[in-house]
Amino acid sequence: MKLICERESLLQKVLVVQKAIDPKNKIPILSNILLTAENDTLTLTGYDLKIGIRTSINCKVEEPGSLTIPYSIFSEILSIWSGKEVKIELLSSPQVKVSSDKNFQKINYLEADDYPNIPDLKETEESKIVIKSSILKDSLRKTMFATNPNDPRPFMGGVYMHVSESGVLFVATDGHRLAIKSNDEKIKLKTKTEMIIPVRAATEITKILPAEDTEIKVLVKSNMFGLNFNNTSFISKLIEAKFPDYTEVIPTEYKGRCIVNTQVLMNAIRASSIMAQARESRNIIKLEIKDDILICTATTQDLGTAYEEVKIEKEGINIKASFNSRYILDILSSIDDDEILIEYSGPLEPAVFKTKDEKYTCVLMPIRFVE
Repeated sequence: MKLICERESLLQKVLVVQKAIDPKNKIPILSNILLTAENDTLTLTGYDLKIGIRTSINCKVEEPGSLTIPYSIFSEILSIWSGKEVKIELLSSPQVKVSSDKNFQKINYLEADDYPNIPDLKETEESKIVIKSSILKDSLRKTMFATNPNDPRPFMGGVYMHVSESGVLFVATDGHRLAIKSNDEKIKLKTKTEMIIPVRAATEITKILPAEDTEIKVLVKSNMFGLNFNNTSFISKLIEAKFPDYTEVIPTEYKGRCIVNTQVLMNAIRASSIMAQARESRNIIKLEIKDDILICTATTQDLGTAYEEVKIEKEGINIKASFNSRYILDILSSIDDDEILIEYSGPLEPAVFKTKDEKYTCVLMPIRFVE
């Protein structure tokens, strides 16, 4: 194996595939990236038996071949060097020489034959879904924070995705909160599809999708799903569980509602939560809605008291309720709109945070708080 390629482009590809590598993995070869050079193309693969990513880069291949190289060392070298090109040359086992300008490092490698094979999802018209990358990335970002992978109920560890010709829906819950993102854009598919994407896979997808909007091919087969875009393929196991009827916990009526500036409210929550970070406070803050103001307060015996006041537009009853400030900040951080609508019925009833177009809704349970 002997090749030359552009350093910065190679580094970017390494940073993509290394997201499929679990640093806690005890199997040495799963901490490596598989490099395969042939036909003036270098293919890079990362796979930890749960998530797999494969991508490629154009290069000058002088001698074809393949090997696996430790991702941490490889990526660090490429990021430190400033040379324009990188040369990779297989030496006598077990070393590969990686060089740029007059600099080089000889790195111990492992044989490519010992690297596990990534499952191959064959693309068919029945298994393929075509969706815009902006929709997939935005919808996962707006829901995946509401998961809990440590819960014994498997469905709470991922994002539920339901696809039909009328649009695509994303839902996640951890028992304390529920996040729902709907999209009306027509989706190209043959049959309705539903799946639960593990939160780790969802997180890595949002990191590797291109900044420019492009069409993503989503492939689904049995307990696996994959994405194809821009010479990159992503594959992950799905969570094998039934997602419950989430509509049962969404309030259908409210006794009060208010409209508030998203950023202003976020700043008020952040400021008041400073006094709620002590162990006994458990991130609990109190919200009071009355007349045309929303008041955020938090008290810690050894630190003091916080008071933040925000202007609102209100209709209906006044209310006092306690919430986990971190949960509210997760919701507000995912909202792009300038204003948010909050609906409520009582201090122990769930509050609903939603955008004005109602395509993004979050349900948050209050905390029973004893003075």
